[in-house]
Amino acid sequence: MKNEICGMVVLAMLLAVGCSSGDGEKEAADAIESARDAAGDVVETAADAAEDVAEEAMDDPTKRCLELAAEKKWKDALEPCSEAVKAKPDDLAIKHAFQQAQAAAQE
Repeated sequence: MKNEICGMVVLAMLLAVGCSSGDGEKEAADAIESARDAAGDVVETAADAAEDVAEEAMDDPTKRCLELAAEKKWKDALEPCSEAVKAKPDDLAIKHAFQQAQAAAQE
């Protein structure tokens, strides 16, 4: 993914700057290098942000419970749903997921 984005940025820079001889080639090479660095930074920042969101979702028992329920991973959902039903006792989706998880645990 990162290499694809870098490649697209490089291609765009080549088209924008043009490939002429002499000083133009040096400017194009500099622009390509700058674009590659910038694209790498953007991809790295996006990957870090996605990882932070995933970690946050894993830490939140309500979100984790509902994610596991959506995947019908009832046995894995028991613990987070147990915590989630305590935090949100009136949430019907969480109650249902907790009941399903309890039933799966008894099997």
